[in-house]
Amino acid sequence: REELAAPELIELHSEERLVELRAKLDELQLWLQEQGDGTSTQAYLAKLKAVQREIDPVVREANEEENRQQPLEREGTAGSMSAKERAARIAQKNEARAQRRE
Repeated sequence: REELAAPELIELHSEERLVELRAKLDELQLWLQEQGDGTSTQAYLAKLKAVQREIDPVVREANEEENRQQPLEREGTAGSMSAKERAARIAQKNEARAQRRE
């Protein structure tokens, strides 16, 4: 239910679709309250899977869209130094190697 309120999800899907998914969750919750402990595990899992088949793709799509919008970064390199700083560091290493050779 919380995931259906995520801003990324709201941007991607119509209000009608989100209302429909929330209604399915409400329906499942009501069914669980009515059935209580008397329901079989198999019936519970069948209901759960049916709702997951509808909600999971919507949430997954929002997560994928969010990931696409984030800049690609390699661990340990991006963001730690600017291009100018990296170039200066390489130049320093090259100078140090040149001095050792002399």
